[in-house]
Amino acid sequence: MDNRDRQTEDTRESVWSILSRWKTAYFALFAIQNIAGISLLCWYEITQWNEDSAAETALAIVKGIGLIGAGSATTSITVMETVRTLMVIAASLEAWLKRRELARIERRVAEATADVTAKVTADVTAEIHSAWSQWNRRRLEAEANGEPFDEPPPDFGQREPTADGQSSNL
Repeated sequence: MDNRDRQTEDTRESVWSILSRWKTAYFALFAIQNIAGISLLCWYEITQWNEDSAAETALAIVKGIGLIGAGSATTSITVMETVRTLMVIAASLEAWLKRRELARIERRVAEATADVTAKVTADVTAEIHSAWSQWNRRRLEAEANGEPFDEPPPDFGQREPTADGQSSNL
């Protein structure tokens, strides 16, 4: 939807201040209320048992039509604005729920990352400790047997990759 269409949808109509895109719904609601109200008014004024003449009954109907029209217009615009307000509240609630869900997902990702980092750190620490323990055991055995020990200690620093592209680290 381009900006021009959006401006057209958001413009308001004269005194009633109705959004253009809701004009059809407003007038349908207004027409239904107006027709029903006038029908009930005519039924009531014509069928009630009183001493009014035909002219007095017609005058009562004309007076009532004005009131019914104003009432229909008022209730129609009230209903339409209530619907619009509920839609704004629903959109705000939806945005809030999305932000809340996103924060929950981010928190779970952070927790999972921390768990994985702790596990990997523990595994690597155990691997390094094992390598040093094995090297030290071999060194002590050689020393106890009186043999020379020229094996370098384990090195976990960065090394150049080997010919097959793998790191030469443990």
